[in-house]
Amino acid sequence: MRPIFSLHLFTGFVLALALFATNTASAQLTHRNGPRVRLGLEAGVGPNPGHDDGATAGLYGQLGVQIDRRWALYYQPSIELRVTGLSASQRVFAGSDHLLMSDVTVGPFQLGLGAGLSARTTAPCQGSASCATDAVDLHPLVGGRVAIVIEVPGVRARWGIPIAANLHVADPASGDRATTLAFTIGVQRF
Repeated sequence: MRPIFSLHLFTGFVLALALFATNTASAQLTHRNGPRVRLGLEAGVGPNPGHDDGATAGLYGQLGVQIDRRWALYYQPSIELRVTGLSASQRVFAGSDHLLMSDVTVGPFQLGLGAGLSARTTAPCQGSASCATDAVDLHPLVGGRVAIVIEVPGVRARWGIPIAANLHVADPASGDRATTLAFTIGVQRF
C-alpha cells in the first residue's frame, strides 16, 4: 500500500472519529482547569518518508505538565525500529528519540511541536547474512504530533484515547536525514 493512500485512509478515519469525539465535549466541563500531570503511551506503525520501501514501528510516551485545558509541556521519549532498503541492501535502525514538546489542545484536536536528540544505531545487512551493528550516534531532532483525542466519559481525571500521527526528523539540516512517520493509538491523561 502506498504511503499517500495510507495517509488518506488514516485522515478519513480520524475525521470520522472527530464527529464521535465532539459528543464527549460536554464531559470536559467537569474536569478542573489547573496544572496537572500529563502522561500517555501510544504505539503505532508507518512509512519512512524519503525511503520508498521502508517502515517504522514504535512506542511513544508522554510525561510532563498539562498547564491548563489548552497548553501542555512534556517530554516525549520513544523507541523505534526502522527498516529501509531492498533485501540486498537492507538497513535496520534502532532508535530512541527524546523530544521536549509543547502542545495545544483545541476541542478534541491536539497539535504539538518539539526538539531534542535522537540516539540511533544502524545495522547494514548484506543479502541473507546477519546484520552488523554500528555504534550508537546522537543526532539533533525535530518532531511534530497531530492527534484527535476521544475523551473517556465518566472518569474522575481527564483521560482520552489519542489517535495520532507522530513525525520525527533526525538531522534535519543534513543530507543524512532520517524521517519517520508513525500513525499511533494509545491512552493519555491530559
